Amino acid sequence: MPDTSFIFTYPNYFPLAPDTQAPMLINVDGRSCICFFMNRPTMERFAEHHHGREAMKSARLIISRTRGELLNVVSQLRTQLTSKGLLM
Repeated sequence: MPDTSFIFTYPNYFPLAPDTQAPMLINVDGRSCICFFMNRPTMERFAEHHHGREAMKSARLIISRTRGELLNVVSQLRTQLTSKGLLM
């Protein structure tokens, strides 16, 4: 088994932007990236920092509890966001 320093844990969280209910995207080096977290408190702090505590009270999130669910969510989000020109 290869040596790794990154291990996925479940559940995973994809916060949805409160204004659009679409996955939150951030710009990293000129590219749109989907926000993805493996820790709910960290995800909540990040989302509140970007949208404010009040806005996040009505926001939803996508939760993946298994590897299969995660792969399904990523596939659906990729298709959805690519079709809208948000991801390449």
